[in-house]
Amino acid sequence: MLIRKIVVISIVLIVFNFAQASALLNNNSISSTTSDVTALANSTLSSATQTTSTLSNTTQSTITPVVSSTVNNIVSSPITAINQLPEIIMAEKIDTEAINTAINSQFSILLNTLFPPLTDGQTIINAIGMPIYTLTNSTSDIAIIPTVVTTINSTSGQFVATPPLAKIIPGQEMIIPVADSLIPSFGGLKEIDVQSSPTATSTGGTAPEEWLTAEVDNKIPSSIPADDIDGTIILFLNIQYPYEQTGVGFNWGNPANHAKPPTLTMVVNKTSSLVIQNDDSGCPIIDAYTLSAGAWTDNGLGEISSASISPTQCQIKIQSQHLSKFALSMRHIGTIKKTGPDQFGIGTAVSILGNINLVQAASATTNNTITTTSNNSTASYSTIADPSTGFSNIQCGKGTSYALMIGQYTGGSIPYRTIFLKMMLLDSAGHVLTTGNGHISDIGAYETKSFNAIARYDKDFTSCQVQVDTSIPK
Repeated sequence: MLIRKIVVISIVLIVFNFAQASALLNNNSISSTTSDVTALANSTLSSATQTTSTLSNTTQSTITPVVSSTVNNIVSSPITAINQLPEIIMAEKIDTEAINTAINSQFSILLNTLFPPLTDGQTIINAIGMPIYTLTNSTSDIAIIPTVVTTINSTSGQFVATPPLAKIIPGQEMIIPVADSLIPSFGGLKEIDVQSSPTATSTGGTAPEEWLTAEVDNKIPSSIPADDIDGTIILFLNIQYPYEQTGVGFNWGNPANHAKPPTLTMVVNKTSSLVIQNDDSGCPIIDAYTLSAGAWTDNGLGEISSASISPTQCQIKIQSQHLSKFALSMRHIGTIKKTGPDQFGIGTAVSILGNINLVQAASATTNNTITTTSNNSTASYSTIADPSTGFSNIQCGKGTSYALMIGQYTGGSIPYRTIFLKMMLLDSAGHVLTTGNGHISDIGAYETKSFNAIARYDKDFTSCQVQVDTSIPK
């Protein structure tokens, strides 16, 4: 069942008060044109909630909603009431069809305003001036959040923002999509999927409002060095939230505050360059980096899937441990790394592991079970019958003078005699503490096998990751 609802806490607030926004922009020397706001969605979903509050007469521009089933089929009409603003859509977590429908039906609002590179998130939220939205207090539903998206500018890229939220619901998953027609021609952000830990709380008190903003550009701002990035840089992404600026609120930069690693779905352009490494779908292999302590690192994140969506573009999914600044580059053939799509995985740190008994999965065509014995207790979980290729079910724990990782790997179309693995243990900031090794022997095409890897390390760690180091085909 798909539920669509919005709860506006204070509908007496002036929505999109561009008189205030214009003053704010002038005070901060932000370039701004006459504001023109347009709402776009990928398909139509009827509204279930109506209010009668209208916009203030001081609004300086026309706000126009556009509902489009395709990028080229746009119909518009003026917004004159609060109930015409995009709503939060709630979809049951177990209903995949409802989730996909909600994502494709959610609106993005086009804002014809420019911000300079690295504009802070609070300035962006203040300039937009939307009322505070309230999330439904449910962890069994996924919240599909509308977005406000600026027009594209060659000097400042594009900015994406959620409406201000009253608070984050611990354990609730949020999907933040951008309408296809608003993604820049050079590529950009398609979707953020993030879920807070059910035990996570705000830091430093409760923020007046929570929000996420994302700056997207095809170049890294000149004030940030890019010497540590290999390949051809194609996208820069800067995700901000209140805690990052004020030290108060939900800290999305702490991996422990996430119930699962967040994912970023990006659109990238294909290339015919002979120096770029492409996958079997004609998509460039993407290396992802995050900015840590003033330097770019590829530890703790990577490309986990890639799909061709048109003759000229691909959609890739990047998995990270937290939200921060990111850079994406196309991998050069001359500097090929050992990892690629489906060759990277992030694991969960668990309690101290004792004797571990791995029941080897025989094949991807049958249901299998991994049994883990720890401290005289046994935990079992079933594997799916036909898992996608790559790593899954990864866990790591601390033993006596060592750390151990267990998990599963499903091969692709090529059988291998041996796959050598590199294991990494990371702290809460995503820094690599130590590395270890493991291997998978005699794995057939599309076969699933369990594996383990070990590192000599007896201190605490927050998470772990594994990647394919080298491999020997049969």
